[in-house]
Amino acid sequence: DGFPLGELANGRKVQAAVERFSDRFSRRGYVNVRLTPVYELNFATGEADLHLNVVPGKQYRLGNLILAGLSRRDEEVARKHFPLQQGDLVDGVAIAQYLLDLPRKLSRRQGFQQEYLTEPSEAVLHLRLEFE
Repeated sequence: DGFPLGELANGRKVQAAVERFSDRFSRRGYVNVRLTPVYELNFATGEADLHLNVVPGKQYRLGNLILAGLSRRDEEVARKHFPLQQGDLVDGVAIAQYLLDLPRKLSRRQGFQQEYLTEPSEAVLHLRLEFE
């Protein structure tokens, strides 16, 4: 996912690469990863080197999926389609896709609030969804 030597610098491509790397970490439980592009410019040659500083943070596993405000049937549907099991490494990309798809799977379309509850000492993340 790097850039070939000699390729022209392009801010959009850099941002897209940072997002791809962020997704890779997010898929492996690093929900608080910080990625910072660092440029080393050589004005004499007109070249730039790009380095990516990575601070992964803790690697989290899934705790509980907490659902509030759903009918029994919709809660069963929501749990059935949730992509992770308790104890799995958190996959932030899969959770984001689940949250996008979930309203279409429920019997009644309704909005919801999401909240991530962490236990840093245990490296556990709980996901709470409160339906309106």
